[in-house]
Amino acid sequence: MYELNSREEFERALTGNELVIVEYYYPGSQESAILSETVKELEKLIDPNILVCKVNALREDITGEKLSHTPMVRVYYQGAVIFEQKGVFENLEMNIQVLRRGIRSTLASKGVKIRV
Repeated sequence: MYELNSREEFERALTGNELVIVEYYYPGSQESAILSETVKELEKLIDPNILVCKVNALREDITGEKLSHTPMVRVYYQGAVIFEQKGVFENLEMNIQVLRRGIRSTLASKGVKIRV
């Protein structure tokens, strides 16, 4: 998983890839650590053409917005946010299952056929 460290990298990631999964984390947060592990495991299961990256949620200079204080995952399709999940469960398998189902359902509703 690649960490985006500038606004330019963030914008390039979104415009240069059809589907992008971005983890927004808070350094030192236990909830963020659980989310990071979830996203790492998810990355092993999904289509390798999906870009998976992370952004320090405190870096407004990268995101261009002030985010909530809850770690989250956003899925971007053709540069637009199509899915967002905030927070985690304490069970890794449940986190993966819920995240996959949410992303799959959203992609299916848009007619997108990509393995997640």
